[in-house]
Amino acid sequence: HKSNADLEVAFRPRSGSAVEIVMILPTKRLAMLVGAAGAAGAVGIAFPPLSLLAAGADLLLVGVALIDLLLLPHAREIRISRQVSESALRGKELMIEYEVERILGRGVLEGRMADTVPLSFEERSAPQTFHLVPESSARLQSLVVPRERGDCEFGEIFIRLFSPLALFVRTVRVPANQKIQILPSPAGLVDGMRRVRLMRQQQGQRLVRQRGRATEIEQLRDHVPDDELRIVDWKATARRGKLTVRDYRTERNREVTIVLDIGRRMSARFSGESKLDAALDSALGLARVALEGGDRVGLMAFAEQPVLEVAPRRGVVQFRSIFEAVRSLSASKAESSLFAARRHHRARHRKRSFVLVISELPDPIAAQRLIPAFASLARRHSLLFVAIDDPERRELESRIPESVDDAYLVAGARRIRRERVEVLAQLRRFGVRSADLLPSELTGPILDTYLEA
Repeated sequence: HKSNADLEVAFRPRSGSAVEIVMILPTKRLAMLVGAAGAAGAVGIAFPPLSLLAAGADLLLVGVALIDLLLLPHAREIRISRQVSESALRGKELMIEYEVERILGRGVLEGRMADTVPLSFEERSAPQTFHLVPESSARLQSLVVPRERGDCEFGEIFIRLFSPLALFVRTVRVPANQKIQILPSPAGLVDGMRRVRLMRQQQGQRLVRQRGRATEIEQLRDHVPDDELRIVDWKATARRGKLTVRDYRTERNREVTIVLDIGRRMSARFSGESKLDAALDSALGLARVALEGGDRVGLMAFAEQPVLEVAPRRGVVQFRSIFEAVRSLSASKAESSLFAARRHHRARHRKRSFVLVISELPDPIAAQRLIPAFASLARRHSLLFVAIDDPERRELESRIPESVDDAYLVAGARRIRRERVEVLAQLRRFGVRSADLLPSELTGPILDTYLEA
């Protein structure tokens, strides 16, 4: 995340138009009191001896209401500031902080605040009521989760200021527009890094030198019961005074290419996120894990033609290059062409590599022409084809029809499922590893296949 950018909007009507007073309204409490006064008036009419008492109660209510209205806090009595990061990760909790200061007035001020957050944000909690005495301040927090990548904008802040008896409320709208950039969130990093460390430990325990590979020490760590004595570093043990073992890394020198579909169908949304966002998060997760493992990683995005390519390289700088290249990537309005992506990859990547293709599954007719092309690609490279399935259709498949219309919908969903299963089975028969996964399931199987390849 970048450093926090503070946005402060002061309620100072005399200095300009920073505050727009929307309206002053009676509260439910006043409405209830007016209703009670009306009932008392009706009793006075029905029982004349009580009419003077009812009239006095009405006059008292009017007087109290007028005084309460005159004491209604003004906008110039407070100042508000919003603190939020200039950027955040999609799908990760984001804390927004507000500070409300009481700079004028007397007595205790009660208010409520509501912020206009972007529509793509899921609000987990929102700041509510605050109470302030003169020359005091209150800090409020709001927890949100961004669900979409891209540039978003916070809107106005609305403040409701209550009169001392809460009979009236003044609603104030504060222009407080502020932009925030929502970035892709690499998925599965914690689990992926754990599996990379486990893989390296197993490589160190075997101490195998494979053809074209070199095994080297990556780090020293404390001994655990499952470690073999052959990986104990006795010099480090004597120096540190406790049993120490060597973690080994196999220098794999492998190339990993991520081929990402950004065609029209990747813009489909489920549970607040698009297929493209889910694919990007998983692609970045694989890129980070592979780079950590010492491999060279590149990425290509395509629609009807390749639109973006990052050449394979190693190191942390490469992850930044990939991240910056895809951070603002959006789905194209055109249909994607797996044939164009395959031709482009074949022309540029002749050395054997691990190739991950994340895409929509083509229809059965297109798949018949595509399977031979992918089969030839799989003979040269270690290929994994991942299709992103529709969660709503998956749910529909298991539904018990309750009407004729439901029966048609369920039958259609099950027919599509059979077609997808058949296409993937054909790919596997031709040596192409493939999987049909929901957007929320992508990362784990992808990392498993990469680490086992």
